[in-house]
Formats: sequence, structure tokens, C-alpha cells
Amino acid sequence: SLLQENIMVKVTNIKNNGRKKVLVLGNTGDGKSTLCNILSGFVPGHQDIFPVSGGALSCTQETKFADVFFNGDKEKPISLIDTIGWSDSGNFSDAQIIEELISKLKQACDHVSLFLLTINGENPRITNTNIEMFKTFLGMFPESFLDQVLVVFTRWSMAKKEVTRRERNSGQSDEQRARNYVNQLKTTFGLKKAPQFLIIDALYDEFDEEEKYHFTSMLNFIYQKFENAPKIPTVNVEKVKTENMKLKNDLAKYAADSLRLKEEISRKAREQETQEAKEREQRKRNEETLQAMRERAKKHQEEYDRRYGAQGPNAAAYADGRGARAEACVGEAWAGDPVYGVGARGPAAAAGISDRGLELGAHAGEVTAGGFSARAGFKVGASDGQLHLGPVSTPCSIQ
Repeated sequence: SLLQENIMVKVTNIKNNGRKKVLVLGNTGDGKSTLCNILSGFVPGHQDIFPVSGGALSCTQETKFADVFFNGDKEKPISLIDTIGWSDSGNFSDAQIIEELISKLKQACDHVSLFLLTINGENPRITNTNIEMFKTFLGMFPESFLDQVLVVFTRWSMAKKEVTRRERNSGQSDEQRARNYVNQLKTTFGLKKAPQFLIIDALYDEFDEEEKYHFTSMLNFIYQKFENAPKIPTVNVEKVKTENMKLKNDLAKYAADSLRLKEEISRKAREQETQEAKEREQRKRNEETLQAMRERAKKHQEEYDRRYGAQGPNAAAYADGRGARAEACVGEAWAGDPVYGVGARGPAAAAGISDRGLELGAHAGEVTAGGFSARAGFKVGASDGQLHLGPVSTPCSIQ
């Protein structure tokens, strides 16, 4: 097999092996491992060293090193570095991916000559993951490493009808869309110039001369860039590791603070719920108390009306410090119990108990006192100190 002929050999250390190194990075599903396979001269879906992911999770769960021959040419030995896909990489967080990559580069790689950043051409947009990835490498290597970066757009078929269809649908050529992307990178990171880019179709039709020519031209472009690239040492990766550790600590602190905040919010919510329950209960008790007061007031009014009342037009009953009195133009008036108290019935009826004594009268009708009744009216203890029986104008009195 090709592996037995040492065309591709997986290794754990590529320090001082006399080969230039290519580091391939990108998001999960953007075609990193596929690119590694075609750079090694294998078919895109070769699974032995650079297995290709068929789903949303990355097949590359660790940084891998391999000594290969560029496009299968034994005159062109290189070392490939395939990294863990950023975003949706199983149980890996971005901080863990950075730490794993830094550790591998520090221990097993002395330099990198070319950086290939894969971008899914079907959705070429700058994501937060892309930004964090670029920031990491800007901190890991000197700014001159940007001259060694190639942005590789994948998943764009170079079949003529597909190229025409994309241009018709987007209103832009593939080259225009790719150039817009790298210009966005330049603006986002304040770069002096936009990185170089190329478009490669790993699944080209080898029987289509135009597609084959485009594929071969892109591979040659990569190798020429690679041949002329200086070696960028990995000595600064420790600085990034330290910063990454700080990032991890900050993330841990943020997670702890977030947990405390959530617990505090939950506690406050429980307290508020308890307080609201108490307030609801208090409102209920207050309403019950108010209702009881209304009932007592109603009974009191009924009792008052029973003792001191009047019925008829312009009827009125009242009590004050001097006593009680009830009056009615037409109807009844009483003070005390209507049956056994004092009262009067008829036009201009009046009944009263005061500091002057007991007075009852009616222009026409009857008056009652203690269950006894009489026509007209009578006074007891009137201001003249006499007891009158019968009409008050009649001179019949007992002194």
C-alpha cells in the first residue's frame, strides 16, 4: 500500500526532521482533513491518517503530525499538522483546543513555514470562532506570519455550470466573494494588507481538463508559496499558553460568578414569591376584617334604625348628647323600640327623649309611650315642670 511505501507516515514529533512544515486549521466541516489528504497525494476521503468527518462533529480530536510527500511526489518531502476543528468539536472548548495545540507545538514542532486557513465556500462569513482563531495565532507568532497565511476556500465545485450558477445567484464571481472575505479579515484585525487566498476543488472531475487544470494550478501555487516561505519558530507559543491559562482562569471565574449570580437570582425569586404569598394572605385577612366591619356596621345601623327611626317623606332620626329624636312630615317617628318605646304616627309626627323629658305629638293621629297610646299627645317633665295629659293646649295638669 501507499502507507507501506512511506508516502504518508503518522509521527509524534517533527522537530528537526529537515522538512518544512504546513499547519492546517479551520472550523469543523470546512475541509481541513480533506485538504491534508489531497496535499499528500491521496484521494480526498482517505481515512488512515486524516479521516474526514461526515457529520457535525470533528473527526480530528487531537493535533496530528504526519511526514508526507507533497502531492505524492517523493522529491517534495513536507510535514503536515492537522489541528482540531474549532466549533462543535465534541467535548472540546476553544480554550482546550488552544492549550492542546500549544502543548503539541512546543513539545514536538520547531517551526511552521505555511499556514492554511480553510473556509467553507458555501458559507464564507467571519464568525466569532474565526476571530478567536485568528487572535490566537496573532499572539502565538510574530506579525510577519501573516505573509505565510493562505486562506483556502473549499466546497466550491469548479464545474463550469456550477461556477455560472453561483455567480448568477450571488451576483458576484467566486473571486469577488473570496476577496471580500479576506478584506473583511484585514478590516477586522487592522492588518496592513489582506491575506492571500485561493479556491480549490478537492472533488474535481479528473476527466474534465478544465477542472483538472484548475486543481493542479492551485496545488502548484501552494507549493511555490511553501518553497519560498521562511521558517517561523514556535518559541513564542509559551506566551500564548500563559495567556490561554489566564483565559481559562477568567472563564472559570466567570462560570463561578455566573453560578453565584444564578443562585442569587433564584434566592431573590424565592424570597419575592414568599413575600408575595404573605402579601396575598394579608390582603385576604384585611378583606375579611373589612367585610366583618361592614357586617357590624350594617347590624349597628339596623339596630340604630330600629331604636331611632322615622318613615315617610322627609323622615329623619338622630341622636346627640341631649337625647334622641325622630320626626316625619307624614308617617311614623319613634325613639327607642317602635312597639314599647315612645312614638308618634300621623302628619307632622314627632317623638323625642331629651334632657327636657319625654315629648310626643302629632297634629292628627296618635302617640304611644310604653305600650300606651293617646290621641293628640302628652308631655312628661316639660320645661314648665308640670305633667300634661291630653292635648297640650288643654288645661289639665298635675303639679
